[in-house]
Amino acid sequence: IKVITMVKKKTKKDTKGLKEKILELLKNNPRGLTLVEISKLVGFSTITIARYIAELKGEGKIDIRAVGSANLHYLRE
Repeated sequence: IKVITMVKKKTKKDTKGLKEKILELLKNNPRGLTLVEISKLVGFSTITIARYIAELKGEGKIDIRAVGSANLHYLRE
């Protein structure tokens, strides 16, 4: 008897254009957004969003401000 197992391949979500999506969200939300909010809006994990946020901060495109226990992310003006 031949046993065939099916293995589901994990597929990576396409992150192309993710920085632009994040910047657009921040542009449309001048009061700032948390990582969790951005994550839910774009449909990626908070870990992925944190990586892209760090890149955008390093590029000088966004600012991060601590408000209470949350970090709000803003488009740099």
